Amino acid sequence: SLLGVLGAYQAWLLPASGVLLAVGGAQIWRSRRVCQRASKISVAILVVSAAIVALVLFFPQSVAGFLTDWLA
Repeated sequence: SLLGVLGAYQAWLLPASGVLLAVGGAQIWRSRRVCQRASKISVAILVVSAAIVALVLFFPQSVAGFLTDWLA
């Protein structure tokens, strides 16, 4: 049922996640410029999030099949 609700907004959600990942990367880069040390956990979360978005962007059918098998 969630897919039915969010299906209409699918074209907006993937670009929005890309923009938000870019903002997160810019914040981490900016914190390094002002001599603050970025948390390893926040960098790891950003990298994992970017990997998930890249997988959904480049391999949508594979991700959908994996989720269907895993949740069934």
